[in-house]
Amino acid sequence: MKVNKSLPGFTESQFMTQIQADEKIQTNECTYLVKERSYEAPVGTTPRNELKRAAKGIDEWVQIDGGNAYVLTSYKWVRVDKKGTTQLEVNFHTMNCN
Repeated sequence: MKVNKSLPGFTESQFMTQIQADEKIQTNECTYLVKERSYEAPVGTTPRNELKRAAKGIDEWVQIDGGNAYVLTSYKWVRVDKKGTTQLEVNFHTMNCN
């Protein structure tokens, strides 16, 4: 839940819940550009830093896809070494909205 509340504050792109996105698709206010994008944020020293890095990656993909919004579909912290270092992986849809 903390990710869903914190991540949108770090992105420049518009964050939408799946319900909001579905409503905007039905009213032709938005279109999906790419579904199920995946991004692994570079390892950060704190969860906050990893969230910021994930936000930067999301914004980059939204821009590359020609959009201005995204829907976070899932996330997980993945252990990358025996020391317990983690890396945040986010999955999302990119969208373009009027």
